[in-house]
Amino acid sequence: MKRFFLLLIICFVGVQIFALTDNVDNTSLHNKALGGPHSAMVKGFDSFFNNPALLSEYDEHFSIAKLDFNLKGDALSLINLYLGGSLSLDDPSGIIQTLTDEELTRILFGLTLPGPISIGYIGNNWGWSVKNTTDVYLDIPSLIREITLIAREDLQFAVGISFPIPVYTTDSFFIRISPGIMSRTTIRGEMKIDNDLLGLIGTVSDIDNIMDTYPIYLSPIFGLDGGFLVNFNDIISLSGVVKDIYTPILKYPVTTFDDALNVFTNSGDTSGALLHREINFGLAGDIPLGPLSLVVNDLDVYFDYFDLLLFDKNPWLHLGMGVDINLLGKFHLLAGFNEGLLALGLNVELKGFNIGFSMYGTEESPQPGMRPTFNFLLSTGISF
Repeated sequence: MKRFFLLLIICFVGVQIFALTDNVDNTSLHNKALGGPHSAMVKGFDSFFNNPALLSEYDEHFSIAKLDFNLKGDALSLINLYLGGSLSLDDPSGIIQTLTDEELTRILFGLTLPGPISIGYIGNNWGWSVKNTTDVYLDIPSLIREITLIAREDLQFAVGISFPIPVYTTDSFFIRISPGIMSRTTIRGEMKIDNDLLGLIGTVSDIDNIMDTYPIYLSPIFGLDGGFLVNFNDIISLSGVVKDIYTPILKYPVTTFDDALNVFTNSGDTSGALLHREINFGLAGDIPLGPLSLVVNDLDVYFDYFDLLLFDKNPWLHLGMGVDINLLGKFHLLAGFNEGLLALGLNVELKGFNIGFSMYGTEESPQPGMRPTFNFLLSTGISF
């Protein structure tokens, strides 16, 4: 019983603002700690997913593996209630009463686990990557209304290329424009459960027969991104990117092993859609430090405006800013601001291995300060 309840707590998760969308998320330490997926940021292997034009700015880079743990929402409050004995599956109605007493009547939690697969190479203005991501999401708008639970696994293959074009070059100054393009193919398995809270507890308890009622949807997703970067002497960079220029998704229901074998030949109840197109613009600066460079190796700043065409959200929530202070070439102090909330983080880069964490906020509503949530990310990776 305890094992089941801990599983239920882990399921209390959400990975996007408002809801888990069909778009493939690029969760990384730098994106969260520095205030967003900056389109002019070259930090870690995963940054080229923010903008394929960045491939022209990388030195040769290999990724071997990574494992991140990204927890969002009030899951810790729920775990504390359980460990304190206030929640018990032996009394399902008591769960509702306890959550009501604790004012946990609107629950939205998320867990994202990027990895452990994260294999790829970047060099000579091109790159490729194979990686997986696990997501679980639970949205409880009310303890007496229908709730939504989604479990998802993505396996993504991406390949991109950038074309650096010198515009102006002297002995001490250069301007370079780099357009870039990236193709992404994702195979997704997803299960979605809509039920009330007590019904969800019963459904998850009968895990062996769950597919009789709720099928797994297998989805191929073919994405295309395009962007540009203008580099002024490695000091200032201007950038722009269109993510999911044209990205269709098809969902094939699977309830048996035979369905899985014939998933792409049997139409069944197949559904399809186009993913949301996102347009971002950014500015990055590498600030010269003079004598301070003996201790502070780099001071990088970032400023972006995200999702230009999303008009139903306050413009303030589209802004993202970040500062990365590199101490002694090993320690990165990270700070950011996104969706009207602060972010802080630390990353330690050792030879072939990095570990870091971030605490950051996200705004769940379309207006600043209406429903902020605070989240935690622990990141590890092996790369060269």
